Amino acid sequence: MTAGDTTSFRISTTAFSDQDRTEAFRETWGRTMLQLEMEPLTKGEQIDADMAMSMFPTVRIADGHVSRMRCRHLATLADNDDLIFTLVRSGAVTWNRGDREVSAGTGDAVLTASGETATYVGHTPAQLLNFRFNRQKLSARLAYTEDALVRAVPKDNQALRLLKNYISVLHDEQTLAMSSLRLCR
Repeated sequence: MTAGDTTSFRISTTAFSDQDRTEAFRETWGRTMLQLEMEPLTKGEQIDADMAMSMFPTVRIADGHVSRMRCRHLATLADNDDLIFTLVRSGAVTWNRGDREVSAGTGDAVLTASGETATYVGHTPAQLLNFRFNRQKLSARLAYTEDALVRAVPKDNQALRLLKNYISVLHDEQTLAMSSLRLCR
């Protein structure tokens, strides 16, 4: 769906046959689109994912669920240095970038950078909400970005609570499509 400057679509493992679901999803979405190496956390399990994607001029949002899995982001696969802010809506996950490791649970959030080598481990199935920002466009407004990477933002953080309340509006596609609600044309 496209509404003005917004594009929305869904990625799901159910788009692939049961027989080759994990490999097809890993190749199509993991390696090609997300620049990730993905594997089920336990050998023999299938990868299960269903994410609603919304692309705005300055931010990309992915909201949905993923099964227990391990994702390795290799800097050699990256084609950008975007910042990714992930809210863990439910589940238990860990990020590791070598010099830092952080665990996050339901309600916590973590900031990572796609231009760095890092590993994500979903210890449980997880509901995730990802915000992806162009780092270069934000650089003049950010201080101490490196210090914030791979650190937990606790669920009781006031700014995070505000973000959680506002994000539901962005997934209301009918409301977003109304030109009367836009400040700019």
